[in-house]
Amino acid sequence: MAAAGVVRCWGTNTLGELGDGTITNRTSPVTVSGLTNAATVTAGSGHTCALRADGTARCWGDNQFGQLGDGTVTQRATPAGVIGLTNALAVTAGGGHTCALQADGALRCWGLNVVGELGDGTSGGTSRTPIVVAGSVAGISGRDVAAGAGYSCAARASGAAACWGLNRNGELGDGTTARRLAPVEVDVLTDTVAIATGHFSHSCAVRADGEVHCWSVNSNGQLGDGSITLRLSPTPVSGMDAAVAVAAGQNHTCMLRGDGVTRCWGGNFSGQLGDGTTTDRLTPVSVIGLTSAVAIAAGDRSTCALSADGTVRCWGRNTSGQLGDGTQTNRPTPVAVVGLTNAVALAVGENHTCALRADGTARCWGFNSSGQLGDRTRTTRLTHVGVSGLTTAVEIATGSSQTCAVRVDGAVLCWGNNSEGQLGDGTTTSRDRPGEVPSFRANVYDAATFASNGHRVLATAIVNCPLEHQVTIEMSVAQGAVIGRGDSTVKCSGGLTEYPVEVSVRQGAPFALGPAQANITATVREGHKVVDTQEWSREVEIVATP
Repeated sequence: MAAAGVVRCWGTNTLGELGDGTITNRTSPVTVSGLTNAATVTAGSGHTCALRADGTARCWGDNQFGQLGDGTVTQRATPAGVIGLTNALAVTAGGGHTCALQADGALRCWGLNVVGELGDGTSGGTSRTPIVVAGSVAGISGRDVAAGAGYSCAARASGAAACWGLNRNGELGDGTTARRLAPVEVDVLTDTVAIATGHFSHSCAVRADGEVHCWSVNSNGQLGDGSITLRLSPTPVSGMDAAVAVAAGQNHTCMLRGDGVTRCWGGNFSGQLGDGTTTDRLTPVSVIGLTSAVAIAAGDRSTCALSADGTVRCWGRNTSGQLGDGTQTNRPTPVAVVGLTNAVALAVGENHTCALRADGTARCWGFNSSGQLGDRTRTTRLTHVGVSGLTTAVEIATGSSQTCAVRVDGAVLCWGNNSEGQLGDGTTTSRDRPGEVPSFRANVYDAATFASNGHRVLATAIVNCPLEHQVTIEMSVAQGAVIGRGDSTVKCSGGLTEYPVEVSVRQGAPFALGPAQANITATVREGHKVVDTQEWSREVEIVATP
């Protein structure tokens, strides 16, 4: 998501799921064609949908089951409007179906209905346009909705929860393994404030009183109810209340309480529960010595907690040094990340960990085969190292073997594994230091206004630069052989701001209504010194003056 509700995507595009009008895979962000005022975005297995600020939705990509909701089964490489959907508050995309929650509490779904995913009381076939989920009408309001692989769930404003569709492992929580073609109430669940669906794994709901209830798969005790019995109905996690956060690893779960105490349960092969043993626990156990946590994060078989004093402690699997204690020894109780202070946020990847510090820098440790630590090497680190050149960061996130950060100026930087273009830098070359993802600090609005019989167009640059700096915006717009140029020099606002630029054709034929290619160079100066230059190119639509 970017300014003016513009959406940018990158990665696999074989079904048009990037929405840029092509089926070409992209290794750097491309703008979803013609989409503005987007509020949220959701991605299914091969299609993507955006909820717009006016309550309508647009979808693009795979449409073999009608999951785009446009009345056809035609694959779309650009957004198509969902027919008849208005006043939507949320949209979620599943594997081959899509659902939306409307302002009156009604739920509508469309697409594949082989096991009752659409919840209209039928199964088999598809629906190419939204249909009302049975029992979901005004007055039975929904407030949270989630779509899993073959099933969907919603939390109602009343505090009840309902699910429908596939139910092989008791994912619906209704006490059976029978698929449901219309919503069924999740058993004995009240005061629900949020609901989550897994991919053929357990499901959990958080209650207003801080209790967590879970159901379905429980092979490692991950439901925390004292057994390894699959549960077809919600079971309360034993002894849990006052929960403020939950983190789930591969086969274990941890909960943070409001008083800073952390408790974990489930698989414990590597000591990831932090109770001093490697014994699986079927009910929550306290993490030894941890009493002032303010955030938790779980990796594959490791867990880390951020304390109120800015230190970080980790436990569990340590084969790649992901605990940051200077060893490769698994730890069944928390150990301090050596020398790390002033941390304010945590992110845990598959086998590496990163922390954001209060001064905007970041420190990472653990496995580094793809450069995911960002220290200009591919050397695994048993203690934390600084991420090269990263300052003024405000957010950090880890993937399995890559890391990204957001700076205070809105720039997005990524490093590590790039085999699928996941760093967004226009290549598939892995990086051992941060590289900026293009288009987040300088871009062009997707429409330009036709003026002066086509010899001028008014385009809009979108630039983020520091307050009291000066930015010179140079823009060209090309439409076949017709090329116009313009520039503007203005003071920066200190945030992401739209700046109009008049682009003129000096001689020859004028512009026409229709698509054109815009190129922008934004040069930021502090006094006479150039401190930053940003470039971007994109397709725009030349439209008539309103």
